[in-house]
Amino acid sequence: MKLDSLDKSKENGNSPNTWGKVLAHGFDLALRGLLGWGWIRVQAGPRDRGLAPDFSVLIFNGESVALIE
Repeated sequence: MKLDSLDKSKENGNSPNTWGKVLAHGFDLALRGLLGWGWIRVQAGPRDRGLAPDFSVLIFNGESVALIE
């Protein structure tokens, strides 16, 4: 009886592995798109938007380090 139901599901294109394959291909496509988008951004080089804002950071030993230094 189980063999009959498996045969019918394969005829309809609803085999148990179909959704897994679709999800795997979708994930692969999304990952490749994300990597390609990142590669294009890297090739564009750094942005030119002026100077960095002045700020200071308090480090672990209690001293303050500023961008101006």
